[in-house]
Amino acid sequence: MKKTAEHYLYVLPAVLIVGLVIFFPLLYTFYMSFGEKILGQEIKVFGLQNYKQILAQGRFLPSLAKSLVFTLTAVFTKLIVGLSLALILHRSFRGRNLFRAYFFIPWTIPWFTTGILFLWLFRLTGGMNTMLQRAGLPIVFWFGPNLALLSGIIANVWKGFPFFMVSLLAGLQTIPKELYEAAQVDGASPWQQFLWITLPSLRNVILIVCTLSFLWTFGLFELLYIMTGGGPGDASKVLPLLVYETGISRYEFGNGAAMAVLTVPLILFLVVILNRLMRREAG
Repeated sequence: MKKTAEHYLYVLPAVLIVGLVIFFPLLYTFYMSFGEKILGQEIKVFGLQNYKQILAQGRFLPSLAKSLVFTLTAVFTKLIVGLSLALILHRSFRGRNLFRAYFFIPWTIPWFTTGILFLWLFRLTGGMNTMLQRAGLPIVFWFGPNLALLSGIIANVWKGFPFFMVSLLAGLQTIPKELYEAAQVDGASPWQQFLWITLPSLRNVILIVCTLSFLWTFGLFELLYIMTGGGPGDASKVLPLLVYETGISRYEFGNGAAMAVLTVPLILFLVVILNRLMRREAG
């Protein structure tokens, strides 16, 4: 009994730190979402007025839709690019380790630097448009209403695909070679081997990296803030940018907190789905 109590005492400082850093802000945000919060004053006027107001304004749901489009498109593209490169780099060829290190470089670059890089690359004069002009093609307004969100997706994919590549490459190295040898003896084509051996073996890895990437991408703030600022208009105003604009720029802390709270069911739903899929796979 004393040993058990002693074990709890060892982990108590870590639990307190996690509670202060993570759980307390979450609980305070939930508490603040039901009240009218003014800078420098206590929270007052408790009720559902914040939720009613943000839904009546008509900006929350379109912003949530943009966040989902941005996140799902980016995650799916990163999966395809990362899996393709992992399959290529899993093969044995000269310079393989050099290419592995080269393709990992974007992951090491901070989001701020990535935003500045693509802000220059997609500017109206220079970067991509210079190459298009030299090829005899018309220039593209990358930060226009129709392409601003797509420009952010491209930047996000460039920065994030190495995480998929490295994770899936590690998963590929755990698949026994005997499975492929047996499939070749049975006359299975490379495509059939990919469908019936590679993909099922990578299922857990794919679920984990897609879930993590979804959470990171959905909550990503700095990339689009640097590249487009959410504009033009609200063309690329994903939910983190709208929450920042509402809660920080306009000092509507209650409304900003309510927007953040409304996204919690979506995140919990994703975690529950992942948990069920993992249990089904384990069973």
